[in-house]
Amino acid sequence: MESDAAEGSMPVAGLEYEDAYELTHGVDGSSGMAASVFPIQDLLPELLSKVFIHCLPTDEFVRPSRCAVQVVLLQVCSLWRDVALHTPGLWCSMKIPLTGYVTALGTLRVTVPFWTEIMRTWVERSGCLPLSIHLDDYRLATASPSDAPYKLLLGTIARCKNLKITTCFPSQSLISALCDTSSHFPMLEGLEMGWIHASVLRDPSFLLTGKFASLPALRRLECHWPIWHMDLSNVPWTQLTCLGLHDLTSARKCLQLLEQCHVLESCTLAFDAGLNDIETGSVLQLDNLVKFAVERHCQDTIDAFISRLRMPSLLHLSLHTSPRGGRIGSIDSIRTMLGGASGPVEELNILASKGLCFNSIDDYWKIWEFTRNLKKLNIEGNIDDDPFGGQIEAVLSKLCVSPDGSSITYLPRLEELYLSADYPHMDPPSEDTFRRVVHSRLPQTGDIYPTTRLRNAELSFRTSPVIMKAWHLTESGEVERCP
Repeated sequence: MESDAAEGSMPVAGLEYEDAYELTHGVDGSSGMAASVFPIQDLLPELLSKVFIHCLPTDEFVRPSRCAVQVVLLQVCSLWRDVALHTPGLWCSMKIPLTGYVTALGTLRVTVPFWTEIMRTWVERSGCLPLSIHLDDYRLATASPSDAPYKLLLGTIARCKNLKITTCFPSQSLISALCDTSSHFPMLEGLEMGWIHASVLRDPSFLLTGKFASLPALRRLECHWPIWHMDLSNVPWTQLTCLGLHDLTSARKCLQLLEQCHVLESCTLAFDAGLNDIETGSVLQLDNLVKFAVERHCQDTIDAFISRLRMPSLLHLSLHTSPRGGRIGSIDSIRTMLGGASGPVEELNILASKGLCFNSIDDYWKIWEFTRNLKKLNIEGNIDDDPFGGQIEAVLSKLCVSPDGSSITYLPRLEELYLSADYPHMDPPSEDTFRRVVHSRLPQTGDIYPTTRLRNAELSFRTSPVIMKAWHLTESGEVERCP
């Protein structure tokens, strides 16, 4: 059942070179020391196998590398190697990067044969268990079903539980082959496809067809291409719990899709246009939604769109603007979406471009007024951007807790605070200012019931392309300058 790996070395997981044989077969690291010295060696192979499974990372897709748990286990001793090779659950998840790199001599070295053999070996070792496969194909060439990695994927498609394909130039034949085999996805739960240059397709309707109605287990769907000119009628929207749609150009059509998603728990929407393409109508109640992200890549605000939504159970909210976009919109529409004065939101992420992301700096603490349950706040400026409009000192002063209660305490349950700006072309706030905010939110001596319990905090400013000033909260409760 073991495959001989391809010869040669390739750059993997940050290392300059690696041996393909080592990634598939490992190196026996056993020494002459008696195995009985180590009590764990006395475990039955069945128990040791279960221990190995619990060592796996939580990542949905694991990239094979020298540091990967599976490869490390092969190198400890002959017993561990034998147990690992006969533990199919160790080999069910893989991220396969299909790309090339330029060597020191300036020549292009193609890694597809190398990674195809790695993929084949891991698939064989996984036995008959469900697979999670991510093909990350950034080659500047058309991806075809006759390519070795795609041919191998199509041959194991019936075992896929999670499938993610990212490619620059998908061929019409590849899309057709995937659609033709979609009826053989009996256990597929998660599907994510991203075509970087989908315009190369002559007939993009192949991307989603009525055949996707035959995916009885599908729960997560993410599409990184324009979808409106495709057949969406048979996509199993009613059974989806996680949905990601990108390159959207119509808020009205997006609402029509969301109306069919009755059990949706997580949703990411990225608009390139059409946020104002919406009509007045009834409110869409998304009672099960706990995670929601809106990305704007256009000038329109999100007001009209989110005013039609209600998310009473939302815990995680992300608002993103791109360099092509303007401001996010009105605080009132966000308050209405969350259901009023005190929503349950615990995490707020704001990624801003083009300066201040709201209408005024006051909107920051206005949004904090109806997110008092917030535990994590992350405000980040995009490249060459200051999301605070030059008023970071005002933001920090509002986050500072008054010991005598003489001022309003915003975000009393805050546990994590991250603020950053890139190239703000201004003097960053002083370390003393950040230290004051952090210390005001740490339990004070004698507090029986402390109202604040900040655990993690970081403030970072890049004042030039080569100068970064950053401070963070240490485990001992001190503020230190980051090296």
